[in-house]
Formats: sequence, structure tokens, C-alpha cells
Amino acid sequence: MNKYKVSLITPCYNIENINNNEKTFFNSLNSVIKQSIGYENIEHILVDDCSTDNTYEILKELSLKYPNIKLISLKDNSGSPSYPRNIGIKNASSDYIMFLDQDDIFEENMIETLYNKISSENVEIVKSNNYIILENKIYKNISNKKREQKLNPHDSNLFDLQPFIWTTIFEKQFILNNNINFPKLFAEDVYFLVKCSLNIQKGIIILNDYYGYYYLSDNNNSLSHSFNKKQAIEYKKVFEYCLEKLISSKQHEKYIQDFYSYSLQILMDVFLRSHSAKKEKIEIIQIIQEFMTKFNSIPYKLPIFWNLICILVHKNYCHILLFLNRFILFVFDQKWFVKLFRNKNYEETNIKYNY
Repeated sequence: MNKYKVSLITPCYNIENINNNEKTFFNSLNSVIKQSIGYENIEHILVDDCSTDNTYEILKELSLKYPNIKLISLKDNSGSPSYPRNIGIKNASSDYIMFLDQDDIFEENMIETLYNKISSENVEIVKSNNYIILENKIYKNISNKKREQKLNPHDSNLFDLQPFIWTTIFEKQFILNNNINFPKLFAEDVYFLVKCSLNIQKGIIILNDYYGYYYLSDNNNSLSHSFNKKQAIEYKKVFEYCLEKLISSKQHEKYIQDFYSYSLQILMDVFLRSHSAKKEKIEIIQIIQEFMTKFNSIPYKLPIFWNLICILVHKNYCHILLFLNRFILFVFDQKWFVKLFRNKNYEETNIKYNY
């Protein structure tokens, strides 16, 4: 019998510098320590990705205080959370695995809720819904109205599994048996979850009415907020791989179309929010064009605004796209724009931000 019920993996890098305040890390840590399942029942794997500040010393002190913390220190910086997560998976000793980044937060009964569900149901994955924290306000995801859903292999709604790994508990043996890991690329979480969807046998349960995870959307230090050519190239590589696998495995057409539509929107978002020089922005447009050309037989369904951007990219109207890029950069943080366009699948709550 395993000593721990769940292994929780947290990649750590320069925690003193998260939003210029290590308090962010301790808010995240405390949300785990306070878990209703009991912190002693959680194998908390902290992987220091060769930090350049006092991260290792801080984590070492914590590991001496809490015997359930397993501290792993990498000799070289990997440059992304992918390798630390893969190392964490290899060192996990419990039957179930979860992930939490160093700046995000769990609801107090998050781990217990997901653990009880996956250990009592015949499925490989259970996923909760999520909140995002933006400008000290909390918004909840309302993109799916179903209370609870079970997804089976080749289900038409498998895209509902996207995009967060942090809301999810995984059967460890399922991950190991199918060699599911994280690539050292942007959109590594998308890659991981698509590989999961391609290999499920028993099923996935999504608890749409349970909100157990808070994503810190304000963290502009996140790698995912880079919006440059490198990010576009890596996104394209991941999306191409996933689409090719979905097509070759004969997944449901709706799943393929949903994933393609999502991929297009993400790539176009990289362009619209890029602060790069004009030459690089045009190269990002070309990357999107190549992606669209490769999968032009797949129909996509997007809101009017994104559909317009697709048309402009397809027709190579670079001057209009560059103007839109400048406009978006100017208005993106304006309150009216946030309300109308940003995070349209999220609804503001009355929950107080106490972290």
C-alpha cells in the first residue's frame, strides 16, 4: 500500500522573483498545506530548476520541516517546466498524479474531491473547472454548462478536456504505460492532454460545476506571455503534431475541428499581442499561413472577430493585420476591452481575492 494518496508535482524556479515577491509561492504552497485531504497524505514533489536565487535554500528548509516534501534539484536549468514535471512523474510514488505551478492556487478540498472521484470511478482522468485571477478579481469559467460529463475514447466532446493540466488528477500507471510526457515546447500542456485523449481506455470525468483551481492570469513573467516568433514556431509544431495524431487515429471530426479552431485562435493571438519588430511580425503571419495551408481541408468555427483575422491572414493583408496588432496592444488592458473581448468564457464572481 502506498504511503501517499496523491503525488503533487510543482516545478520551481527563482521563487523570490515571482511578481517580485516570494509571497506568491507561499500562497500557492499554503493552499496545498491546507488541503482537506491532509497535507501528510500528499507527496509534494518540488523540483528546483537550477534557480539563480535562494530558491533551493528555501525549499530545503521546507523539506526539513515537512517530511512529505520530496525535493529534487536539477544541475542545469531546463528553460521550461516540462523537464521538471517529467522528472516529478518518474519520482512519484503514489497511484495518482497532479500538477500545480509555483504561482497558482488550489481550493481547500481540490485534491480530496478529485482523489475521491478517480479512486471510486473506473476512469484514468478526472478534471475540475477553474477560476482565473485577473487584476485582483476572480472570474469563473462558464464555457461548459454541463454539470458533469464522462468522455470516452473517440468522444465528440474530447476537446472539453483542454487546456489545463493543473485542474486534473491522472492515474499514474496510465501515464507511464502510454509514455505520456511533456515536450520542451510552448503548449506542452496541450500536447500532454492530447496524448492522454489518444490513449484513454476507461474514460475521463469532467466536473464542470466544481471549481477547484485558481490560475494567476496577472503573472506577466510567465513564459506563455512571450508572444514572439519562437512561441509561434513552437505552438505550430505542437499543434501540427496533435492534429496529425488526431487525424491518423480517426478521432471524431468534431474533436479535430474544435482543436483546429483552438489552434488557429492561439496562433493569431500570438501575432496580435506580439511586441516584436515589424519583420518578425510578418514572419509570424507566414507561420500561421503555413499552418492554415497544411490543414486547409479541416473546417473551423470561430467567433466573428477571429474569423475576420483568419481571412486577413489567408489573403495576406499584412498592412491591415499590422494595424490591428498596434490597436490591440493599445487597448488590450482597457477595462471595456477586457469586458467585451478578453476572457469571454469567464464570468466575474463575488469571491474575494484573499491571497
